[in-house]
Amino acid sequence: MGEKAWSVFNSFANKDSIPYLSSVAIELMGALSDDDRTMTQLSEICRHDPVFSAMLLTAANAARSPGSLLVTRIDQAIGLLGRNRVATLCQFAALAMFQLSTKEYTKSVYFFEAFTTGLVAEQLAVFLTPTVSPEVAYVCGSFCNIGKLLGAIVFPDVTDRIFARTTLLTNPCTWTTA
Repeated sequence: MGEKAWSVFNSFANKDSIPYLSSVAIELMGALSDDDRTMTQLSEICRHDPVFSAMLLTAANAARSPGSLLVTRIDQAIGLLGRNRVATLCQFAALAMFQLSTKEYTKSVYFFEAFTTGLVAEQLAVFLTPTVSPEVAYVCGSFCNIGKLLGAIVFPDVTDRIFARTTLLTNPCTWTTA
């Protein structure tokens, strides 16, 4: 998302609607798309957000080969994970900071759906669309329900009613129908 788009998104934010996105997340996502940025430059941006830096190190250490040394530097973590995965982590970190006022449709429900859909999209890409990388398919699948999260932020009561209606065991329906 470009700087102008982020600006428009943030212009809608106030304490009663959409929360502001982290300036570090915005800056890092822009820098990740610039191939001229070095790992050192990218890590300098991350250092302004200690929580995100810790998450990157945790993700990199989970992804490392068995028996290899622990990843202890941000630039190493970015190099190991790759720009696309770091961008995805950055987007999910930005989404995770949103507070939902919903009672039924929780963040854990959203993220479970997002990761499950991402995994299904990744597997389908391998078999059905060899021109689309599995990583791109995963990211697209993970973000396909972003509207539900936005709805939960802006219209929590409506989102809870829709979620309850779609999960009824006696007569379930789709979100569109609800």
